[in-house]
Amino acid sequence: MGQAPRKRKSAAARKPKRPAEHGNEGGQSATRRKHFAEIVRPDLLWRWVMEKNPTLRHFQQALQDWGKRRPNPSRRPLCLTCEHAFHPKGSVPPAWLFLRVSVNKAGVPRQMMLVGICEKCAAKDDATLLREGFADLRKVFPQMPEFKMQVVQEGSSVVN
Repeated sequence: MGQAPRKRKSAAARKPKRPAEHGNEGGQSATRRKHFAEIVRPDLLWRWVMEKNPTLRHFQQALQDWGKRRPNPSRRPLCLTCEHAFHPKGSVPPAWLFLRVSVNKAGVPRQMMLVGICEKCAAKDDATLLREGFADLRKVFPQMPEFKMQVVQEGSSVVN
């Protein structure tokens, strides 16, 4: 008894399955992954709360990780642009740099980094903080992916 001949799959059916999403938008190359860098201040946090923005959940997770480092003198977090150290009994930074790397379609980042900004440095505008912060971060993490930096200021257009 012979078997029926196998039907050939169409070209579309023979295409290899796309690998699991790792932040690639529509299966694009790794160079097209979505990376976000934001200066987070209380007004933005409040907006995220009121809008029920899912980014707030990721910020909270990063904040908890950041807070765990405060008591350890060898891992104590420093300000984004100066040598100010954040101590366990000190105040909460008035601003943050929040990086989300390889964000997938569901908005979930593969990696996150949260860096506090001290009171003195927080007086700088967001564009300056991003520029100075990235210059310092690139010294520590030379393989850091490229970020398109956009700063949206209230009541104005986008500033790069």
